[in-house]
Amino acid sequence: MNFSSLIEKHTGANSPFIAVDHAVLVRGKETVFWMTLNSSEPLEDRILQAHLDTEENHGLLNHTIRVRTQRRGCYLKCQFCKASEMLSGKNVPSEQIVAQAAEILKSYLVKPSEIQSLTISTKGLGEPFVNKAVVEAIAEMRGFLPDANFVVSSSGPKAGQPVFDALLGIAGKNVPIDLEFSVHHFDDTVRGHALMPENPKLLWSVSKLSSLAEQWYAKTQRQVRFTIAFGPAFSNAQPIDLGICKELFPPESCVPQLTLLAPKSETQRWNPYNFMPELQRVERMLLDSGYSPLRFFPPGFNEGGSCGTLVDKVAEQELHHIEL
Repeated sequence: MNFSSLIEKHTGANSPFIAVDHAVLVRGKETVFWMTLNSSEPLEDRILQAHLDTEENHGLLNHTIRVRTQRRGCYLKCQFCKASEMLSGKNVPSEQIVAQAAEILKSYLVKPSEIQSLTISTKGLGEPFVNKAVVEAIAEMRGFLPDANFVVSSSGPKAGQPVFDALLGIAGKNVPIDLEFSVHHFDDTVRGHALMPENPKLLWSVSKLSSLAEQWYAKTQRQVRFTIAFGPAFSNAQPIDLGICKELFPPESCVPQLTLLAPKSETQRWNPYNFMPELQRVERMLLDSGYSPLRFFPPGFNEGGSCGTLVDKVAEQELHHIEL
């Protein structure tokens, strides 16, 4: 896999960043990058955090780059995410989204000869469905990286229709985009209170997400992933109803992702493994019903983390700093 042209266009003198720091969190598995924009804004508003996740498979590497699509915070303030403690998000333009991926690909941690697969995901901080630049960024990266796959993960904001339509447009032209929805629970009241207790009306209904998933599969023939969450926010909710699940997200077109989550306010008190028995019960039920469920435990899940997990600090000796 060759990505030298992408690196040449978006790094070095062409980079929007004046510095890139990174720290290896788990050797060979997860690295976090802090990229500082060349801007006069306050420093905390200029730093974009992106991640490189790596899995080894018979000597070759599967890399996933998680880029950030909003800075300062996020349009949605899902209580499982670090964004719940931050300001409203400001959209990251397409050139800065692409540059995040380019800077990571430029690092010594990614060797073209060792790559089996490369996925670029929007699972950094930010709600991609409110930022149309995500579509532009994917289209550009597809031109430079024809063998890469892309993942767009959304909580489903009502403002997201234009981005969904645009993504579906390029996905229908054989751009390999996998769509994921943070459904968490099939009851709209439970879901809204769990995700965004302060403003659940910003979210699409579960039936709307079901309709979008159906459209996506019909046009792309790529199964849509939907999360089912377990944790303190769902303790008093009705158990997952298999009939409703199959009606909304049928196994032919959808793949469930089972995850453990806690609100940020409860991260010091919860034990995720207390919720494993219920997760395993639902997992067996889904398997028996024709689904192929996945488990998604994002970095920091045992601290209540979500796909928007941010790393605050690392030891100074573990930090690698590059001035651009």
